[in-house]
Amino acid sequence: MKFNQIEAYRAVMLAGSVSDAAHFLNVSQPGISRLIKDLERSIGFDLFDRIPGRIVPTPEGEAFFKYVQRTYSGIQYLEGAAKDIANL
Repeated sequence: MKFNQIEAYRAVMLAGSVSDAAHFLNVSQPGISRLIKDLERSIGFDLFDRIPGRIVPTPEGEAFFKYVQRTYSGIQYLEGAAKDIANL
């Protein structure tokens, strides 16, 4: 599991589509799809159901997203702590 794979997955979850996530991250659509497939392979379950023309989170994908969001909240907390320390 790599950070850029998690970032791509999170972007799709937040944006609602691969194309919007690709635009947001300035990565090609095939690049986003590849990152997500690689992530799915490494964690052992599908994050999305692929339906022609769209992508829908699986129940596992929804559950995993909660953990991803907690991780990102922790990163934001660390950024705030670093700013506080810098201003001491």
